[in-house]
Amino acid sequence: MKEMIADYALNLIDDHQIIGLGGGSTVAKIATALSKNQNKHLKIIALSEATRQVCQEVGLRLTDFSEVDVIDWTFDGCDLVDEAFHALKTKGGIQTQEKLLAQVSRHYVLLATAEKVQPNLSFTLPICCELLPDALPILRQLERIHQVKGVLRKQGQVFEKTPHGNYLVDISWHQTDSVEMIAQILDQTIGIVSHSLFMREVTDILVSDSTKGTVSRLTRNK
Repeated sequence: MKEMIADYALNLIDDHQIIGLGGGSTVAKIATALSKNQNKHLKIIALSEATRQVCQEVGLRLTDFSEVDVIDWTFDGCDLVDEAFHALKTKGGIQTQEKLLAQVSRHYVLLATAEKVQPNLSFTLPICCELLPDALPILRQLERIHQVKGVLRKQGQVFEKTPHGNYLVDISWHQTDSVEMIAQILDQTIGIVSHSLFMREVTDILVSDSTKGTVSRLTRNK
């Protein structure tokens, strides 16, 4: 099914366009497909270190993000997405880089299997936040006020750091709170650089259904 999504994505792309690649195994399949169709003369942007490595392995030349103003299509994975195009992208912990791509993309397209698409976003996974190292007291304040729990990610015995030198913290939230309220709280909390709730960024979703053997495209109403 991942190859089917990659083929579908490739058919959306016109010659000489600028393409952004986020993170995830399906994005890696798209990178491989693009490497086999270099006659389209595309510029490829990737900010995820894992995706950049895949591009290098398949011989895909990358353009520096600082050299572009607008991206035509960005393709990205997700953990969960709902029918209102709200998405949760926690596992990768690279939401800051992904939101940078989304901000300048005409189309920010999520790739999802059918079981990841929900009527309303649930919080079976925590919300990942990129946190300034000086903001640990702010995190503790957030935990007290909203009765939530944050866990700093570790790599072995040391705290995991982002490419920007910040911490990653997974915050488990109440199932009864609305996604809009949670996003607003996190947006307004000083010291949180970004969070893994995507509220307005997603323009399209490519949904693969293994039982039907199909890929369908959902597009947000403007």
